[in-house]
This record gives sequence, C-alpha cells and structure tokens, in this order.
Amino acid sequence: MDKLPFGLTICKKAFKKDLHRKRVTAAYVENGIIIIGNNSRKTHPLASTFGHRNNHTHAELDVLKYVKDGSNGKLYVYREKCDGSLGLARPCQYCMKLLIAKNIRTVIYTTETGYAKERIFSS
Repeated sequence: MDKLPFGLTICKKAFKKDLHRKRVTAAYVENGIIIIGNNSRKTHPLASTFGHRNNHTHAELDVLKYVKDGSNGKLYVYREKCDGSLGLARPCQYCMKLLIAKNIRTVIYTTETGYAKERIFSS
C-alpha cells in the first residue's frame, strides 16, 4: 500500500478517537485550514435535505456543514475495518449530492487496497 496522503493521515489520527459504531472520519482541507468530522447518530437538517435515511450525520456532512464553497479545498474520507485494515470509504450517493452542492471538486478516500482520488463533476 502506498503512503497515505496528508488529509487521510489526519483522518486516521482522528479516527482513533471516534467511538461511533460505524466509524468513518472525514477532513476538509483548504489553504492550511482543516475541518474534521465523524459519523454520528445526531441528526442534522441537511441530512434529510440530501436524502440520508434516519437523518444520521455521515462524516462528510459533519465536515461540510461548516463549508460554504469548497471549490478550493479537498475532502478526505477514511475508514478502517474491525481488524484494522482499510475499508472502502467512497461517499454514498447522498453525500455525493452534498459534495456537488458544496462545490467540492476532489474527494480522496480509502479503499481496501489503499486509496482513490476522484474528481467530482456537477451534472
């Protein structure tokens, strides 16, 4: 596995402190500013706006609720399985709608074999 990019390394450190059952951590990085968020059972109005079931807050939403225009930053999403190996952390279809609405152009997320970088194009 390649060395993780800076944003995923930051997520990994924050991930170790997350107590949520389905642990996923996200970080938004722009010009030296870092916002970190985790999955949560707490609700947020944006969750239902973008179609999330039960209005649970995904890590991406937990971060992006603080971002107005994300066109100059990158979003990183990190997940580990129970055995400590990396897991697929590609944003769900509802979070992808949120990323488009917030103008996020690049998302980097863990996969089972390392990480992937994906460009996001609005439809």
